[in-house]
Amino acid sequence: MLYNVMMLKKEHLLHYLMKGHVHLSKKDYGFFNNLTYIIKEKNQVTSNQNKLFDKLVLKYQRQLRKNGHNIEQLQQLTWDVTVVDSLQEYLTPKLFLQSNVICLRTPFNTKFVQAFKVAEDNTFLWNKEDRIYRSPFYTHALRLAYDMCHKYFDSLDISDDIIKLIDSVKDIDQYTKAPVLTVVEGKYIINNMNKNLAEALKDTPLNDDPKTLYKLCRHGVKVHDDIIQNDPLKSFASNFLCKIDIDHLLDPTMDYFELLGIDTVYFPMRRVGNIDKNITSLLQKRNIKVLVLTEDLPDNVVVMRWTLGNDRTNGLAIDYRKVGKMINIVNSRPVEIR
Repeated sequence: MLYNVMMLKKEHLLHYLMKGHVHLSKKDYGFFNNLTYIIKEKNQVTSNQNKLFDKLVLKYQRQLRKNGHNIEQLQQLTWDVTVVDSLQEYLTPKLFLQSNVICLRTPFNTKFVQAFKVAEDNTFLWNKEDRIYRSPFYTHALRLAYDMCHKYFDSLDISDDIIKLIDSVKDIDQYTKAPVLTVVEGKYIINNMNKNLAEALKDTPLNDDPKTLYKLCRHGVKVHDDIIQNDPLKSFASNFLCKIDIDHLLDPTMDYFELLGIDTVYFPMRRVGNIDKNITSLLQKRNIKVLVLTEDLPDNVVVMRWTLGNDRTNGLAIDYRKVGKMINIVNSRPVEIR
């Protein structure tokens, strides 16, 4: 009964539980460890923390009784530190911005912590001193925090600047989770940006220049219709799979390739005919290299093919990881009947 004499305060019981005399679950050990840190740093506990502590003492009463302790006496112990009311602002997760960094403060919730820790592409890091999750501003990170909080908490407090961002991209979120280039208050941003994409595009200024759109397309970024605005060059640049009519392709003034810096195209099969020869001849006059029937492809090559169902690749495999754009050639010329 020596421990009963020593346990004059709840701090003593907390220390006893942390010393391994009682077999604790990993979750409960985490709470007690966290509470020990809070008492040391803030010299207080909240009313909710106190309530959970009392609940856990009852949970482990069988082990405590077996160790010779009187549960009723343990329940009468008080804290030596101050017990403060749990303010509502600390019972609700809060999402806000600080110098273009997304900050997330949440109440203690084991299920949330476990799920958040293993979430895909999670760029948030836990700051132990401030007890806040922080991430560089990626729209993917914003979506992750927003969705996870709504899943594990009854409410979420969102700062005004983040509400404005969410409202501005809400229409995009309704139809895609792919990264999308859009404009928010005059600033170009990529919605659903993740860490790997951000690293790949870290040196790329975001704008509506067709060359920029073409580069974003190669990284799987879609472009919002408000940016394209029915511009045929922007539409061509921003789509991985395109269609070009044969007459447009053979038009000497069609300079899409030159404007986008495309210098190599590949035909996975060569159909015999004057049209194919004309295409090849025109591209070569523009200093564009034409590859035919090969598996040795450079990176970001543009693949051109006919849309006819009998187009074949003669058994050659295309490494689509090297393909920057696929162009289907469409022949809309009227059929002459003689």
